[in-house]
Parts: sequence; structure tokens; C-alpha cells
Amino acid sequence: MDRKSPIVVFVSMFLQGCYGSQAQLDRALEQQNGEGGGTDVITTDMPFSAGYGSRCVQGANGSYSHQFVSTKYDLDLDTPNDVNDLVYAPMSGTAYVHDDGSHGFGRHVNLDLHDGTYLIMGHLKEVFAGNGTDVAVGQILGFEGTTGNSTGDHVHFGRHSGDAKKAGGLGASLEGLQVKMFDATTGTDAEVMTTDAVCGLTGGHLYKSELPTAHWHPVGTFLKRPGDLLVFERTSGNGVLAYMNEDAFLSRGNSFTNVALISDEELACYSRAVPVYSLGYVRALRDSAGDAWILLGQATDPERKRLRVDETGVAGVLQSYGITAYSYDDIDHGADSDIHSYPNAGRAGYRDGTLLSQAGKSDVYVMNAGVAMPIRDWDTYLLMGFGGRDIIRVTSDELNTNILVKGNCATDTYCVTHEDVTTCGGNASEENGNDTEEGSQETGELPGDADTGVDADQPVDAETLTVSWSTPGNVRADWITIAGTYLTASGVSTPWNPVLAEGHSATAVVYSRYDATHGDRFRFSGAYGLGNVENWSCVAPFPPGILQGTVRATVNGIAVPVSATADPDSQGCQLQIDVP
Repeated sequence: MDRKSPIVVFVSMFLQGCYGSQAQLDRALEQQNGEGGGTDVITTDMPFSAGYGSRCVQGANGSYSHQFVSTKYDLDLDTPNDVNDLVYAPMSGTAYVHDDGSHGFGRHVNLDLHDGTYLIMGHLKEVFAGNGTDVAVGQILGFEGTTGNSTGDHVHFGRHSGDAKKAGGLGASLEGLQVKMFDATTGTDAEVMTTDAVCGLTGGHLYKSELPTAHWHPVGTFLKRPGDLLVFERTSGNGVLAYMNEDAFLSRGNSFTNVALISDEELACYSRAVPVYSLGYVRALRDSAGDAWILLGQATDPERKRLRVDETGVAGVLQSYGITAYSYDDIDHGADSDIHSYPNAGRAGYRDGTLLSQAGKSDVYVMNAGVAMPIRDWDTYLLMGFGGRDIIRVTSDELNTNILVKGNCATDTYCVTHEDVTTCGGNASEENGNDTEEGSQETGELPGDADTGVDADQPVDAETLTVSWSTPGNVRADWITIAGTYLTASGVSTPWNPVLAEGHSATAVVYSRYDATHGDRFRFSGAYGLGNVENWSCVAPFPPGILQGTVRATVNGIAVPVSATADPDSQGCQLQIDVP
């Protein structure tokens, strides 16, 4: 369990009080759980996001503390002592949180696989998953740490038999756990049994995770990083805006209940809109003609507007804006002069980011840029952090009256999938929804073509190119940038731009173009700084060039290859993408 502590400190006073000596504890566990050498093999990911590098500092039967029934086939995966890195669910299951950080595995999560076994992630600093809640593979669990019997930050990881609801020290470590990971020490990609992992404080191999995690949320979703108070809202154009204080957030009808956790890597996928400091305003009023309206914005706000609320489904529409009213009769009357001083922006539908479910059916839709997009499965729903979100229940009449476009996963139309959620830029059709003016719902027109997924302002063959680059080992850099030049298929090139995208105190940076077409070429370089030291994504001489960090590229969400190329202006090395 502890990669540095002597064996004698492994057992906490709590466990000694229950069982006496470690030998007595081992004998009790063997009688309860058997020897722990199960023959069935399961394959899992590392409990880190894809590209994250961790050295295995103690493996199966390690002499420091992996000689016991509850530890003998487990791994200790090293993490930095000076930052809070995220730990993710490597499989789907039910999380049981053991929050006493004073002994044994410290603060840890047992992920019940519902087959009599569980995966343990130990020594965590903080846990964000709720006790007894379902979690999806790739979902954020907590921060790594060094709680319990530990002298340095790491994650104790293994498969145990026993009751996941009980502390991990009472389970039996099992053989038969195979981990998908890239061995950066040897340069091989493999599925490694925990008993075959090369571990040690000095000679342990550096392994990199291949676990896909969330990199996209629908428009209108509220997001925050674990441990951070700042709340972001997903906006159209693949952006986010930050609410800079609590009043700015709550005065717009928003609720902290509906905030999902995201990683720094996902946040790097979005452009930043102008942050919000000012107070908002949202209220429903009826005028003298009996029409009901939602007023948005302070009376002095030049962007204020009013939206007419249809009587069918009024309760659900108002609820999506944070307003409680069950019928027209529950809406207060207001002065016509006040109501009509707000420009008429058309009819209100459900607010972007709202979760909807039709009465009598299990499907859940998320409103994304004016489109009701069904979420394909439970794991995709959980991966977005929607487990604790409010869901508005509506009738089919209400659903059909208040939305114009509804997706269908059976026909793969506007369906939110695991691939969407784990890809920077997500669903390429999000801009085709009604994300500009609710008023366009009066005529049923959308700003793009809802059938073809083509934005009216883009050429017919326009595609979205998204490039992400992470630092080697996911080291948090003082600054990180993508620089580059773009050559179109017709021969038009852009000047080399030294800062196409940038981040600060980050591990990754993302750049997107929305006008890519077949035959275009993007030549670029990633760079990052640590103190006075600068490093790059590709190091000369070329050929072959030495690639550094992790680069991913997609066109309309589909992965495309990235190759090394010579820098035409120096002896250096750059990266290149040819748009298929």
C-alpha cells in the first residue's frame, strides 16, 4: 500500500484493535475471502485520463507493503506531490467512499463491479463522487494524495474480493487484473497484468493511461473544476463564459445543483467568452392581453429581451429558466410599459442545458443549441456529471410544442454519444440548433440546415478540425501554446501565427477551425514553458524528429493522423495534419 513506509506501519491502530497483529489480520481475511488468487481476468484502464504518465513505484508482492492479503497483487502509481491531479473511474460501477483518511488505505474509493469484486483507489486527498452512487468509466472520482499509511502522493490501485461497502483493508487483493496502458519506458502499447508490471522506486516503468474522459458538454451546461469556486457556462461557438461571483450566477435563475465537474483538459477545449460580473434578472409576467412573458436582463441592459411563453407546457419551460409556476394563473401580472420595454425576441422554448424526460419513457434529452438531443445510454449520462441534475418531466404534447428539432438515437440523429463527450469539440452539429434567437422558433427556421448539419454561413463541405496537445507526462506548465500556419487546398496560406491558442498553468491546449475542407494542410507546433525553460512538441533533427507530449487531432470528431515534418525556415521539427 505504501511505496515508502516500512511494513510495520501498514496496519492502522483501528485494524490492530479489531484483529490484533498483521498476521492475525491476514489469516482472518484468508478465511473470509480465500487466498485472493482468482482465475478470472478482467481488463481495465488506469485511473487517470488518457496521456497521463505515472511511474509504478511498487507492484505485486512489493517488499514495502504489498506482502499482505489486502495488498499483494496491487500497484502503487506515483503522482506529483505538489499538485492536485484527478483520479477517474477506470470502469463503470458503484462508488463506495471511505472517508477516514487516518489509517490503512486512507481516504479511498471502492468501485463495486457487482461481481463480488471491486477496484480500489487509495490514498486520495479528496473524493467528489457520492457514496453509493453509480459512476461511469472515465468519470471524475477525486484528487490523488497521500492520506493513510503513505509518505508521498500516489494512488494505490488493485482489484479486491469482498464487500465494497467496507474499508479496503478488509478485502483480499486478487490476481487477474489486466491494465490497458502505454509503456513509455519501452515504447510499447499493451495490456499488462498487475503481476507483470515493472515497478520500483528507481527502475519502475513509466506507464501512460489510455482512459477516455469527458472533453465536451452541451451548450447551456454549467461547469466547474474540482476544488474551484468559479462556474462556467457552455456557450455557442464551442466557448465558455465565467460567472465571476455568486450573485451574477444566481440572479440569472441558475442553480448550483446543476453544475457538473470538468477537468482542466476539457476546459482547454473551449474558447473563453467575456466573463460576467453584473447582476442578471429573470422573471415571468403577464401583460394586459393575457400573454405570459419571460423577461431576461436588467431594465438597463441593452441586450435585455422578452420571450413569449406558450400555455402548453408553461410549467416546464419556466422551470428551465429557474422560475416556479404551474399554470398561467400562477404568473403575476405586470405593467405593460415595463414588459414591452423589453424587445420581443419571439417564443420561449426550453433553455439550453435543460434535461428533459417524456412521461412514461426512460429517454433523457438535453437541450443543446435549441435541439432536444437524446443521450444514448446511462454511462454517457453519468460521464457528463448529470447524475445529480434536475430532470424536467413533460408530456409528449409539451415536448413537441416547445421544441422544433428532436433527435433520435435509433437513426443516429442529434444523439449524444460517448464519442461526442470524449472528443474536444463534441458533437459537430451543435451549431445547427437555435442558439441565436429564440424568436426563430416563431417560424420554425433554424440558422443552419437541420437535415444536413451544415451551417448556412459555411461552404457545403466545411468540417471542424480540432487539435489538442498535452505536455509530456501531463506536467502543469506555466504557459502552453499552439502556433501554426494553414494552407487551403486551393493554395491560400496564412502567415505563421505564434499564438493560435494558449493556456496558463495548464497541461493541455486546444485549437479548432470550423472551415476545414478536404485537401487542406495544417502545419503547427506546440510549446510550453517551465520557469525559464522552453520546450516543444517536436524536437530536431528531422528526420525523424522526436515527438514530445501527446497530440490528438479530429475532423468532425473522427481521429486523423498527425505526422512530423521539417520546419522550412530552420533545422527544427514541426507537426502536420492533412485534412482527409
